[in-house]
Amino acid sequence: VGFDPALKPAIDAAVEQGIPVVTLDAEVYGSDRLTFLGTGNYNAGRVGAQILADAIGSSGKVALITKVGQSNLEERLQGYKDEFAENYPDIEVVQVIDDQSDSAKAADGLKALLQREPDLAGVGCVEAAGGVGAATAVKELDVVGEVQIVSMDRDDGTLKFIEDGTIYASIAQQTALMTYIGTILMDGLMHNPVPIVKDNEAADIVPMPNIVDTGVLVITADNASHFYHVDDPYDFSAYPVTGPEPGETYV
Repeated sequence: VGFDPALKPAIDAAVEQGIPVVTLDAEVYGSDRLTFLGTGNYNAGRVGAQILADAIGSSGKVALITKVGQSNLEERLQGYKDEFAENYPDIEVVQVIDDQSDSAKAADGLKALLQREPDLAGVGCVEAAGGVGAATAVKELDVVGEVQIVSMDRDDGTLKFIEDGTIYASIAQQTALMTYIGTILMDGLMHNPVPIVKDNEAADIVPMPNIVDTGVLVITADNASHFYHVDDPYDFSAYPVTGPEPGETYV
């Protein structure tokens, strides 16, 4: 659904009319949605921080790039900060760059920072534009390998920078799971609800999990080639479905 608080009245009205609503990818806080399915953004930030710490030897100056004010990105940013503060005392966050989800602004911001902090060791990015912008900056300044970059997401531009060694790794969301599991949960609610108690409705129970964390994947040069987008990702013609053998039952 998205992270815009303006969606709350529409969500609440739909649920009031008996229409199940789940939010995907970014939460609409305070709404009556039944379930949120998405990346645990705070944990995604902590994973990114761990990968970046490994890349720079657990010490040095780092910058973080984000779009300031967007709720899911703020959670990732906090995850980075907390992971460094709790487990990597020799890593210093010297600046948070607001790229406004614009790779050109990310590149300009990082180039300006590198003029002031030429010993910068790494960059953590919590959205895709930041990673592409950071990679562009280190290429232009000829410091590839000297400044390690951990990006976010799996756009083709990011993947190319991973394969050529400009970006160390990227933290990817499992977005397909969000819609897939969300559809299954809503179908189950409408047609075969889990009997938490004898009468869920009378007990005011929604038989769905409140939050489903679909997790993250780490993309490196070893597996980046598998993440490029294709024209028809749902073409399963190469995987024929065979019927049951005699005596078998599919459930």
